[in-house]
Amino acid sequence: MAYKYSDQGSVPFNPPLMDEEVENQEITKQDVYSILLLLLLYVIQGIPIGIRNAIPLVIHDRASYSSIALLSLTSLPYALKLLWAPILDFVYIQRLGKRKTWIIPTQFLCGLFLLYGSIDGKLDNWIGQDETVDTATLFIYFFIIYFLLATQDIAVDGWALTMLPPHLRIHSSTCNSAGQSLGINIAFMGFITLNSRDSCIRLYHFWNKICSLFGINYIPPDDNSIVPLVTLSGFCRFFGIIIILCTICVFFKRELDDKPILRDEVIELEFGTISQQDPYINEKNTQVLQSYKTLMKIIFLKPVRIMAFLLLTKKIFFSPEEPADLKLLGNGLPKDMFALARPILVPIEIIFPPIISIYINQYGASSVMLRGLYAHLLELIASTVFIVITGIYYKEERGRILRLLYYGVFISMLVFRQIVKMVINVADVAWFATVSDPKIGGTYMTLLNTFSNIGYLWPSSLAFLLVDPLG
Repeated sequence: MAYKYSDQGSVPFNPPLMDEEVENQEITKQDVYSILLLLLLYVIQGIPIGIRNAIPLVIHDRASYSSIALLSLTSLPYALKLLWAPILDFVYIQRLGKRKTWIIPTQFLCGLFLLYGSIDGKLDNWIGQDETVDTATLFIYFFIIYFLLATQDIAVDGWALTMLPPHLRIHSSTCNSAGQSLGINIAFMGFITLNSRDSCIRLYHFWNKICSLFGINYIPPDDNSIVPLVTLSGFCRFFGIIIILCTICVFFKRELDDKPILRDEVIELEFGTISQQDPYINEKNTQVLQSYKTLMKIIFLKPVRIMAFLLLTKKIFFSPEEPADLKLLGNGLPKDMFALARPILVPIEIIFPPIISIYINQYGASSVMLRGLYAHLLELIASTVFIVITGIYYKEERGRILRLLYYGVFISMLVFRQIVKMVINVADVAWFATVSDPKIGGTYMTLLNTFSNIGYLWPSSLAFLLVDPLG
């Protein structure tokens, strides 16, 4: 992206920093606080997603794949958030802050919805703990929560562009990936582990060994009397309170005002130009309707259309991966094995995004993304073979060495899959952050993320729908 300047105008426009300029920039204490805040906001976003992701593993033996396909559509707001993203850029309470106007109420409502689901065990009834699964109610409930999370995501993505200085802006992708993954894993791993009777039995036996080690007389309860430590309702109640408390803390973070946008700024792309001499981009004249017109101009740029096509189709070959985990459960794999593998994945998801960012700086986002797609294809082939192996493995009792080998391969595949997904996701967000204009950052980032989310959503839903008829 190149920039032209006019001598007119009172506010200077800063061009992108060169590599040598980036190296001379120091990270201040305020920058550290900003990065930690972004991580917290993305963790909050990941917690309800992790809860929703755990539900298919809980109901897989009581619901059809078609019903689970309906639940997969709860993430539709993430794919459609472009429809209301421009509103967030131009409708806000100035005294509260452009981004906090939307972040605070959406997070607060999300916490309240989690608390609502915990009243009288509503969520436990919906997942069919004592009867059939109410997939329609679950869909509506989580669809509303995802709508709130998608709105929060727009605001946080936009805030990251103004909260971080230019030389740290590329690390917004790291905050996004690491924070959201951490939140998803905390919720997913916590619920699957504490809601599993088998995990609770192992926990009691482990605690008995610890007590014996220190000479403490502890008698664990009988295995037949052990019940899961938490229910879905209780789990959501806890995190609903946590999200509300974190939202109160965010309220006290001061938000910097956006600088005015020059009318004479011209942005040149390889195949097209957006002139900010237009009244849509002028701060005084910009309105919500006009921002949609600007958005349409961006969409019809040739490089954006090419990118849209790639983002909408690049994940179609990986769609069988979505029902693969449920097929493993159907072939005999205990559901708590996914939770037991998560402690290994969490540090990887925290450590790898910064490492991936280093490679992105060195080789470029598109090059790293392409290599990630090749690796993802290899991982998908391996997962398909592993489903067949699992069906054979659980037909009879296996020896200790074979069990260790099987679970070692299982965990290795989960680790490899997660690394590959992180490579692709971090490369995506890094590229989006590079080309987005901070003045309409929420809209620009959301446009590109929308193409990516739709490209993920429709193949995964189609894969679930095809499992039952194809057997």
